[in-house]
Amino acid sequence: MAAGIEHGIEAFAHVNGRVPTAELYLYGEDRRERVSELRRLVRNLGFDQSGTRIMEFMSQGIPAVVSRTKLDSFYFNEGVVHFFNSGDSRAIDTMLDVVNKKELRETLVKRGS
Repeated sequence: MAAGIEHGIEAFAHVNGRVPTAELYLYGEDRRERVSELRRLVRNLGFDQSGTRIMEFMSQGIPAVVSRTKLDSFYFNEGVVHFFNSGDSRAIDTMLDVVNKKELRETLVKRGS
């Protein structure tokens, strides 16, 4: 069973299967050994790779779905990003909430800009 960010990547594979235009962006510390593992997983799932930060999304009017970490919880609240709990098998539901609920997307964009 995948844990942490791996779980989020695998959950996104299901989202992307339902919403082909959905995009997943990862950010965080550049620990070389983890980056290699994650790139391999992303490649195996057939995704393109790129990196950015939550603030960049918000400045572009893109709602962010974020793994709930201490750092992200310190900087952001549920009103400006949509959190999912790392390792939670329902992470896909959190992602799909933002995809399927126009009002939620609009609220996140408005509060994040």
